[in-house]
Amino acid sequence: MPGNLKYFLSSPVSRHPFLLGRKIAARLGFKSAAKPRAAPALPRILSSFVPVWSSWVEKLHIANPPPSPEKVFGQNRDRQLLLHCCRHGMPDVNGLEGDIKLVWEYSRANFLPLHAAFSEKTEDEKAAELAGWISTWIENNPPDQSVTWTCAMEVAIRAVNWLAADALLGGNISARIGWQHWADQLWNHGQSIWNRLEAQSICSNHYLANLLGLAWIGSVFQDTPRGRKWLDFSILEWPRALRTQTRPDGGAYEASLPYHELYVELALLSLVAMPESKTVELRAMIARMANVIAALKRSDGGMWPVGDDDSGRVIAMDEVTREKRAEVLLALAKTLDIHPTPKSRLFPDSGWWRSDSGDFDVLATFGGAGFHGWGGHAHNDLLAICVDHEGQPVLVDRGTWLYTSNLEGRRSFRSTSSHNTIMIDQCEQRIFPPLKKETAFLLPGSDNAANVKHASDNMVIIESVLAAQGEEVFAQRSVSISPGNVIIQDELRGRDTHDVQWFFHLAKGLNATTTECGWKITDDQNRHYMLTANIPVTCLIKSSTISPAYGQLIPSHVLIAQMNRTLPVRITWTLQITANPADA
Repeated sequence: MPGNLKYFLSSPVSRHPFLLGRKIAARLGFKSAAKPRAAPALPRILSSFVPVWSSWVEKLHIANPPPSPEKVFGQNRDRQLLLHCCRHGMPDVNGLEGDIKLVWEYSRANFLPLHAAFSEKTEDEKAAELAGWISTWIENNPPDQSVTWTCAMEVAIRAVNWLAADALLGGNISARIGWQHWADQLWNHGQSIWNRLEAQSICSNHYLANLLGLAWIGSVFQDTPRGRKWLDFSILEWPRALRTQTRPDGGAYEASLPYHELYVELALLSLVAMPESKTVELRAMIARMANVIAALKRSDGGMWPVGDDDSGRVIAMDEVTREKRAEVLLALAKTLDIHPTPKSRLFPDSGWWRSDSGDFDVLATFGGAGFHGWGGHAHNDLLAICVDHEGQPVLVDRGTWLYTSNLEGRRSFRSTSSHNTIMIDQCEQRIFPPLKKETAFLLPGSDNAANVKHASDNMVIIESVLAAQGEEVFAQRSVSISPGNVIIQDELRGRDTHDVQWFFHLAKGLNATTTECGWKITDDQNRHYMLTANIPVTCLIKSSTISPAYGQLIPSHVLIAQMNRTLPVRITWTLQITANPADA
């Protein structure tokens, strides 16, 4: 659990005395108040990014125009309202309108490189427009006087997007803003990251984003002692950080596939600013992490939304490409001469297994809480599955929806009943802490993945223990896949009588009707499925919601089967497509 000495000893706080000194000072009530300063030199243009970008784009298919600057979390927002919230903070309301991530996401400015590269305007018109956007943002967000400076991760991602867009337009953005003003702004971004490094005994993706920002800003200021210090620190820390923040099989230790993708993007983009000769170890680590993406990506090129997903990107390339995020990241890896070669689709340390056969595609999850048991981004998804058919979701994870701006929703989307798994006596797989903002990123429990009894290309058998009233219940779930169906076999062992529920969450556009031991399922493309049990169960259909992206909520249905029975019990579920409604 957090605070354990062994985790501290492997952390950057232990490695760097100045970070430990900061922690002690903060505990004693002292706060650092670094004032904005003028840059000691003009920055370079990050010219190394341009050939990487060009090669990356060549591997993709640009299909959409760049998004509006005010498009945040899938919806166009009022610019003046966003700028007001940047300066004065979010209103005290429940939901996305009161969520700090709204202005953080807006201020990341990850539309900038997309407009610089793909807008149909002339180079001068693009530079003038983007310089104007940045200038307006600067006017409304003085350093350390805006909520957009409170999180070093956000500062880092913003700086990367500014530098990327300026490089793509040959320095035309910085020239229009003014060389010294541009230099001062970037310098203060670097200072802000350095002064607020998100180094903890147990670090997260935030610390990796800090390292990315220091690499890029340090690179363009490498003619100054401090700039070289920032770059050298990033080069030194990246392999050390990944050693402690990834599992032996290459998976990120945050118990989330979307955050694993973010790890890979942060690491790949950091390579752009580093001398290749100093990245040998880091490249090998990134290759292992890219193997996870290559092995587990869905047939449509996206990634399964397992664990938390805040829709986080550095550069939102998948906004404009036909390819989805996983394929976009693999294209970037190949551009940087990293070629994933996964040997298996089983990741036993992270708790992920994927298989496909015919038109079916299945993912099973059985991982630990992540963050050494802290559970910052984990969900109660032990023994859960997701199923696609012909590239379309059928059985889905409900997603994430919101973090601290709706605590009840946060808990609901992480709960056992929000995943395609088993729940006994209404007991959560991991017990939630008290409902408050301070615990929104806690879901403590064992960080060990469940035991894999057997795994092959088309079958996995997972063993675990589930919480129940009065006793722990041994559970074994077998998932097998063939061209015509997906079969789930569950065995529950105990001595007492229990209320047992199975949950199956349907994707958007799917409807269902009950049968004697299951459901008929239809989609909007007139496909028909049967999901049936081999023993009698009570089958229900309830209205629900799913969240396809952060802050978004759409109606759906959840299928619930239940029984009250003395254990042990064995049940087999079969999901199959039926060619003709009459067959059902």
